[in-house]
Amino acid sequence: MVTVKKFSSQQIILSCSQLTEHLIKNHIGDSVAIHTKLPSGITKVDFIDVSLINQTLSVVDSYTSEVITLSKYFQEAA
Repeated sequence: MVTVKKFSSQQIILSCSQLTEHLIKNHIGDSVAIHTKLPSGITKVDFIDVSLINQTLSVVDSYTSEVITLSKYFQEAA
């Protein structure tokens, strides 16, 4: 489970496909925060930029510009 937050709005996401769909429908051109809870109980936050390039979802780290693979959030949360 992850939470996508942008200012005061937040959405709980349960799967990678749901995350992809949510980002495409609601956050193209936006910067959002992805919150995941680590096994230790600590909440990890990644800041990402969401865009659509040639009809393909592009997600990059807002600070490093590294490409983010969305499936990593569900591997970490497991």
